[in-house]
Amino acid sequence: VIHQPTRGNNILDLVLTNRTHLICETKSTSTCLSDHNIVSVVLGYDARRNANYGHRVKEAEDFSYFNLNLMKADLEQINNDLKLVDWDYLFDICQPDADGSLFAELIRLTVLQICYMHAPTKDPPKVDKRPRVSRPRRILHRKRKKLKGRLNSLKRLNPDAPAIKKLEEELFLLAYEIQENIRKELTDRELKAVECVKNNPKYFFSYAKRFSKLKSNIGPLRATKSGILHHDPQTMADILQTQYSSVFSDPGNPKKRNTLDNNSEPSETISGIEFSEEDIISAIDEIDPESATSDGDIPAKILKFCKRPLSHALFKLWKCSYEVGKIPQ
Repeated sequence: VIHQPTRGNNILDLVLTNRTHLICETKSTSTCLSDHNIVSVVLGYDARRNANYGHRVKEAEDFSYFNLNLMKADLEQINNDLKLVDWDYLFDICQPDADGSLFAELIRLTVLQICYMHAPTKDPPKVDKRPRVSRPRRILHRKRKKLKGRLNSLKRLNPDAPAIKKLEEELFLLAYEIQENIRKELTDRELKAVECVKNNPKYFFSYAKRFSKLKSNIGPLRATKSGILHHDPQTMADILQTQYSSVFSDPGNPKKRNTLDNNSEPSETISGIEFSEEDIISAIDEIDPESATSDGDIPAKILKFCKRPLSHALFKLWKCSYEVGKIPQ
């Protein structure tokens, strides 16, 4: 795959591979350390990835919702404790609050503290030292290994022995049993995942993701002007930004037609928006309890189950936001 000279005008250094489609570019650069050039190969994927790359455990902060096992949380007690919180007092001590950010953060920390009181923390990931192959299949593999040893010894010592045919038939039956055992294990795992769809959808989707195709990473990207391949994330982001911005029209272009000239004055105006705590509860009801949130936000499961005590706090938060015309950060 090397087409540039690596020493003088000759190609003396080679790169051997049976997957040439993974190579994006090759370079031959001179160096003062040797009379041979340095040969560098640019790959279309991250070669540093190992077998456990997609299963790394995210490192969480010491005090966050990510550390809590909400599947085992006492939601009733969390709901009762939230009913005892004086949200009006907490709102007053946050004043002056320009956009409600202080009160929003106090709501998040108050709920987090109560969740820590009634929800266990997640156990650290255990290193499973058990073999991945099930015990019945290991027994079948051991039987097949012994039969293969007997068959090979018999063929070597007495190639015309009538027992050879019998051993070959037993090996064939063992291979069929191993195949059926694997099929049964896959079926059992699939049935278990289907049963967990209602109670624990995350288990089902994690099971389904095992069979999804691995998406390739972005890059390397080639700059339009220089023609050089870049690996740096910031540089690749700038290249993509330049590409995307080139397809958008310029609002300040004088040749652009101004569509606002044809708009007539509105017949009616909105002087105010009225909403209540019941509207907050109705909006919470539309949220899926398994909706994903960031580690710092209140989980949807807590928000749904404790919507009554939290509706007053959220109502005061959004009412303040509407009055000042700013959204809390």
